Amino acid sequence: MRVYKLFGGAPLIAAGSAGVLIAHQLAYLIALPRTGVRDALLAHTGHGYLEVATKAVVALVVTGSCTLLSRARRARSGIHRDGIAAYRWSAMRLIVAQIVAYGAMESLERVAAGVPVTEALQHHLFAIGVAVQIMVALAGAALLLVLGRGLVRILTRARTHGAARGRQRRQRWAAVAVPSSRREHPLPASRAPPPVVA
Repeated sequence: MRVYKLFGGAPLIAAGSAGVLIAHQLAYLIALPRTGVRDALLAHTGHGYLEVATKAVVALVVTGSCTLLSRARRARSGIHRDGIAAYRWSAMRLIVAQIVAYGAMESLERVAAGVPVTEALQHHLFAIGVAVQIMVALAGAALLLVLGRGLVRILTRARTHGAARGRQRRQRWAAVAVPSSRREHPLPASRAPPPVVA
């Protein structure tokens, strides 16, 4: 199964959405280590929606996980053998998506709160946020690759083991179905008719 067929869509969206929120929180923790200053800035810049956003992201993660599991069950073989290419495919998309989403979040938060967008540049907040988004995106791509490969490997082995047990069960039933007399006293081989004497 190609990597984009396994990770594309819901799994990648779930990883990116969770990554944006996690990196957003980490960026504020790094840029503003003092709790009082950080909480005041968050309240001032329209971050009251984060609790609702977190619940939405949890729903996306559940959906993405179910989609990944369903695709792994249908996979006939492992993920793309070139792990570097698979990792690069996911990482590049997550990096771009998370940086764009982070920039949009910071801008819209301040517009909604009536605060100048340029305030996002204070405390090196935006630069730190971009750096953290990149690191979290790289970690998210690695997690996707490990989970995807692990699920495909486990489910493929389970499917192979189940098929082998099914064959053994059919062979045992076939052996039981043959009468014991036939197994112990096989029929004699047929003889050719005697030659006709003219």
